[in-house]
Amino acid sequence: MLNRKLYILMMLFAVVVFETACSQLKDSTTNASDAQSVQINSIYQGGTVTTRYASEGCNYLIHIAVKRGTKLKEPILINPVNLPDKYKKEGAEITFTYTPSKAPQTDRCTMGTWAHIEIKER
Repeated sequence: MLNRKLYILMMLFAVVVFETACSQLKDSTTNASDAQSVQINSIYQGGTVTTRYASEGCNYLIHIAVKRGTKLKEPILINPVNLPDKYKKEGAEITFTYTPSKAPQTDRCTMGTWAHIEIKER
């Protein structure tokens, strides 16, 4: 009888230890992922404002050229929610950080990532 109680007690202890270890691992993974997201978005990017896609309903997009080695990859397009008027012209060069926007997108422009931007003044 004593062996059975000891066995049950040890099994309960093992379950508690296992649950605690798993929850700590899950929390540390989430925190690392959040920190990485913030770090990626806090890096200033160089981009060029383009009106090339106005016929598709996208008045102003920011074009970021992406290089991998010596080859150009498909560009990243940012659809800025808060682009200041002084940058609303073809070819305007800007340095900025961005945070993806949760604002509803318009039906007209389906290109790029909708984002709030913070421009670094030169």
